[in-house]
Amino acid sequence: MLQNPIYYGEFYWLGQLHQGCHEPLISRDLYERVQQVFAAANHPRHTKKQHAFAGLVTCGRCGCAFTAEIKKGRYVYYHCTGHRGPCGNTCVREEELIRQFGEILKQVRIPTELAGKLAIVLRESQSDKEKFVRTAMLRLQPQQMLLRSKLDRAYEDRLSGVIPDELWTTKSTEFQEELRRVRAEMERHEHASEAYEATGLQILELGQTAYASYVTKNPHEQARLVKTVVSNCSFDCGSLAPTYVKPFEVFAKGAETGDWLLRLDSNQQPSG
Repeated sequence: MLQNPIYYGEFYWLGQLHQGCHEPLISRDLYERVQQVFAAANHPRHTKKQHAFAGLVTCGRCGCAFTAEIKKGRYVYYHCTGHRGPCGNTCVREEELIRQFGEILKQVRIPTELAGKLAIVLRESQSDKEKFVRTAMLRLQPQQMLLRSKLDRAYEDRLSGVIPDELWTTKSTEFQEELRRVRAEMERHEHASEAYEATGLQILELGQTAYASYVTKNPHEQARLVKTVVSNCSFDCGSLAPTYVKPFEVFAKGAETGDWLLRLDSNQQPSG
């Protein structure tokens, strides 16, 4: 969870890092300092090669991170760091991890017919989203105009000597800060409206093509795709157990049980 960039305002989508429209929970500086702590704690034996699946697997026995090392000069093995002491978990070759991650992505599939129906719902709900945005804009635009008017009047009062420079500085700072807040809220609404349908359709597309796309990529690209679908995987007894990112958890459960109606109703719609 602490290695997910969504908390400082960005997110992975289809293997690429994108800027989100949501309010960040932490600063990017804090996020990067946390990553430095993780890197220092893992004490990697080699630093020249960045292993593809580092940070994606934790030990299913003790909860420590899995780290990687090269054996015999060519084979990459992942194993528990053992920071909490020996736990008896086994190591795993990178090729086997790639295979097991592929099996995990196979579970993320949604029937084509259902995906088509959901796409129609998304397009229809886009109009509702746009109505909401228009309503929000009608509320925010008068606020923006009023703040600009107050700022202009305060500036004229300063020039004419009606108010002292100290009061002008205080009031202008106050008005400008409020104006920035209103503008930021307007931008968030605009960006959310633009991304709503497109993001939903991309999720549905990935729900049909995740595995087919995965097998065509190199390990680093595969790892980026895996990060889009799962937040973490624990490894124990030779097997990976995934924690899916929503809504891919819904897709995996629906594919497993065949009970799509119940899964989608309980989650309302597959949006993340």
